[in-house]
Amino acid sequence: MPASDGAADRSGEDDLDPEAVEAEVTESLARRRGDRRPRRRPAAGVPRMRSLVELGRDVVRRAIDADPALEAKLARLGMLNPDAASDPAAAPVSAPDPKVLLGNLVTRVAASGEQRLGSAGIGGLEALAAVLEARNATDGEPWPEEICLAFTDVEAFTSYTEENGDEAALALLRRHALVVEPAIRGRGGTIVKRMGDGLFVRFPNATAALAAMCDCFAGLAVDNADHPDAGIHIRGGLALGRPIKAGTDLVGSDVNLAARLADAAAAGEVLAAAAVRDSVGDDLSRVAFERRGPLQLRGLPEPVEVFAATCHH
Repeated sequence: MPASDGAADRSGEDDLDPEAVEAEVTESLARRRGDRRPRRRPAAGVPRMRSLVELGRDVVRRAIDADPALEAKLARLGMLNPDAASDPAAAPVSAPDPKVLLGNLVTRVAASGEQRLGSAGIGGLEALAAVLEARNATDGEPWPEEICLAFTDVEAFTSYTEENGDEAALALLRRHALVVEPAIRGRGGTIVKRMGDGLFVRFPNATAALAAMCDCFAGLAVDNADHPDAGIHIRGGLALGRPIKAGTDLVGSDVNLAARLADAAAAGEVLAAAAVRDSVGDDLSRVAFERRGPLQLRGLPEPVEVFAATCHH
């Protein structure tokens, strides 16, 4: 959501007690390690980080005007409002959820290939994210509201690895992460899990999921132009549902449907269930749907009505 001028709304997560969150994080870490030793305090509480984002918003906006290259850096961290390019009235900088900023920063560190994850306190960050996510859904219960489930993967990644070797494959995955993951987070997506060259993501709605997929395709087209011999081409599958929370994972028939749709998609294509098409309606003019007819997807008992979503840039 674009950042607004003036006083910020401090409801929701800003009302969290940092010390209570820290206690939950410490207890979670202790259970993981099988002991009760006191743990190091988190580097920054959720309210403190949000305040820093808000206080620095105007400074960052002015900095963008002075240094256009800063826009790319902000986009990679998920702080650049993706609607600003098409809407002159939109604020250029967004104030994302603080744990999203932390997640994006962790992704940047991981993608750099440097061994700094341990010193970055990744265990604490994961525990904090788990505590906050647990407020939205409880293990064994359906997600509180309908969400959009998305699977993506890199087309022909296995053959690319066999032909070019592990180091080249790792470099390709780093490029993929630096383009795709900020695009996902910039549209409100949350990565449920990474599966080698694939991602399982949840979005608040189908419009956000399709907008993120279009952003991914556009970003990869730019990146591929700089790497003509190692292009990255992804495919995706989208379904709506209320999955069951199982630890950090999500399970259910709609999760399976999204995964099977991704399997059936071609490179550069997104296959969506009929409910996704119906949910979007006319909300996303940059996406066109083409009916592919009922498809018999692997592992599903009945044919499924499927639509191919095409992005127009």
